[in-house]
Amino acid sequence: MKAWLLVAGLTMILGGLVGVSCSSTGGDDSSTDDDADDDAALDDDTTPDDDLVPDDDATPDDDTGPDDDATPDDDATPDDDATPDDDATPDDDIGPDDDATVDGYVIVNGDTRLELVAGGHIPATATATARGRNGETYVVAARARFLVLYTVSGAEVTEQVLAGYAENPRAAVDADGFLHILYFSMDQSRLIYLTNRSGSWVSEAVVALAWSEDHDLALDASGAVHVCFDLSSGLTHGVRTDNGWTFENVSDRTLGYCRIAVGAQGYVHIVGSDVTDNYAPIAVYYTNWPEPWTRVEVVRLPHAFLSDGYFLNFGIAVGADGTAQFAYEYYIVGLEVVDYYVGHAGFVNGHIVRQSANAESSTDSVALVLDDNDRGHVFFGGHALRDWTNAGGSWTANTLAATAATSVSAALDSSGAFQVSYVDAGQAALQLGQEADAAWSSQTLVVSPDDGRANSLALDAAGYAYLAYFDYTHGQYLLADNATGPWRSEAISAAEPGYDPDYAAVFVAVEPSGRAHVAFYDYPNGDSQYAVREDSGWVFETVFPANASVSGLSLDVDGFVHLTYNTGDAIFYATNRSGAWKSERIAVLYDRASLAVDSADAAHLVYRTDQADALHYATNASGDWVYENPSTGGNTSVILSTAIVVDADQNPHILITSQEETPGVNIIRHIWKSGGQWQNEIVYSVAIDNDTFIGQGSLALDGDGFGHVAYCGDCWMYSKLEYATNRAGAWTSAPLDPYGGTVDETIANDIALDGAGNVHISYNIAGALWHAVFPVE
Repeated sequence: MKAWLLVAGLTMILGGLVGVSCSSTGGDDSSTDDDADDDAALDDDTTPDDDLVPDDDATPDDDTGPDDDATPDDDATPDDDATPDDDATPDDDIGPDDDATVDGYVIVNGDTRLELVAGGHIPATATATARGRNGETYVVAARARFLVLYTVSGAEVTEQVLAGYAENPRAAVDADGFLHILYFSMDQSRLIYLTNRSGSWVSEAVVALAWSEDHDLALDASGAVHVCFDLSSGLTHGVRTDNGWTFENVSDRTLGYCRIAVGAQGYVHIVGSDVTDNYAPIAVYYTNWPEPWTRVEVVRLPHAFLSDGYFLNFGIAVGADGTAQFAYEYYIVGLEVVDYYVGHAGFVNGHIVRQSANAESSTDSVALVLDDNDRGHVFFGGHALRDWTNAGGSWTANTLAATAATSVSAALDSSGAFQVSYVDAGQAALQLGQEADAAWSSQTLVVSPDDGRANSLALDAAGYAYLAYFDYTHGQYLLADNATGPWRSEAISAAEPGYDPDYAAVFVAVEPSGRAHVAFYDYPNGDSQYAVREDSGWVFETVFPANASVSGLSLDVDGFVHLTYNTGDAIFYATNRSGAWKSERIAVLYDRASLAVDSADAAHLVYRTDQADALHYATNASGDWVYENPSTGGNTSVILSTAIVVDADQNPHILITSQEETPGVNIIRHIWKSGGQWQNEIVYSVAIDNDTFIGQGSLALDGDGFGHVAYCGDCWMYSKLEYATNRAGAWTSAPLDPYGGTVDETIANDIALDGAGNVHISYNIAGALWHAVFPVE
């Protein structure tokens, strides 16, 4: 792997897109700075700032020429990207790295390849719906952090991946039928504008932005692109014409969830959330009709402070007469009950008229579309998908789909029918529905279950990967492999929806030939299962007693199976080396167990007891079980996970992730035995606070005996996959996939090395199961 992976970290910036060419504006020196600056426009670097917004270090560019990108910029922040360049040449694309590309659902950065194997969330507010001029419907979705375009023409659905690490897309179609897309780039912390108006997809950076929700896009009658976004300096309106971008400051007040529309008269209308001077939540409206910009308070929440309630989403539309209408979603807290509401507001004779509907204490995302009579239709999700409308003269709510719905977006087609995209939360399916003449129909565009919260990885002799994993959405265990080409998945267990992922456990081991063995915990039935994949399908064998929970699976050099399991009060070890299954009790009062088998067919176990959170090791290498208590090397208060492998000399190597009271750190330790003595060292540590948490870790050894570790870094807030190795001597760590999004869950992961010297890692991020592979260097 490249040296910079262990020095600066792998940033996975997606400058090159599939079928996407990159363009930029500005830059008239001989070595154009074709990265977007941290400000809203591009410096030409031959003179001090000549753009509309100053650099965010309050002084002109203090480079004497264009950015040379060999070192960080010498202003207040590093490179215009989120981190300094980690490649060897200056940037030559619109974003940071020039060596990262997206190839379908694969991210390639240098020698590192990240592959989406299965699943992938489509979060709330992560779709945009637009209608083509030839009758097709476009649905743009942020799925598993990829920006995906679904084109629907009748029953035919085509799919195209446009970018990676994308959040909250907005989309519109111009009069010529071309698409215009605005989205937040997680890796670049920028708004990115995409269009296919030139015949191929062209991408350009709009502005550096801290948040992903506070932006929107609309087109005017001439086809000019209008955007709104929220900066720390206030609300900004931008326009892109053939001459490039121009920006204006609408207000020095910030505006959350800004939504924009442009009327037929060419005037701009923006709505979003603000607060009063004493932090009471309010919805506000800005318009430049008549000029200059005017600010109007639309609605104030009945509770006084942000802690009592706040706005969640907005929609906006403009009628033929230029009158704006708004829809908004908010929640308020009272008597320890959270009530969600959908509201609607519009102007009548210069006054705001409001309606509000209690949405059964649950809503999720709103979309506002006007029909041909300028009557409002507020589509929203929650316990069901609904159309709340005044088309009949009074406001009524119609249930379109009686299923939990999220990520709702809508558009009106030329026939007067509404095209509504949404996620069926129960089936994890992106749906496109049509409401026409009071009739409703829908079709599935893609199914994206929540996969991989429990996963296990094994390799065959040829280096092909086998991933056993848990599908949370359907309550099912599956096995995926790439032995025959593209990733394929097959079910191991029957689907049982409602499965609690906290109880999921699955393990896989593979013979050199590719014959796979799996063991998993069947939570609904309260016991565990073991199976082997034969040519005829999965063959199950009875190994575990009732109510057993499997904790480890390994194969020895002769292909015999070794298992560990827990019965609630004791840990057991089972093997079929004698030709029949035999079990024996190893220890009592344990958890966090891991199993490895050495080249002499001996078993090695590591586990934790509740007594003082002590670490225990057991092996039958001598014929009888021998027990030891390796020192964790610190004041360990909580052991979060354990892993164990055995080196070529039959010495055990243990990895623990834990919390230590003194000096108050989250820590990963490598504990191993050498010369009959236990030793330990710190792999990685970070101070304990509200934003940091180290989750599960996994360990592998290469042929030279060096360690390779995958672990969840910053799990509490960002769920980053990180990688560490001691091949250079001391342990060094770097982000491997640092853009997990804000989710309060750890990343389940596993690691293995193939015979060609490649590291393989399985892990889950954003509701998806991933496979990472890169060479050892």
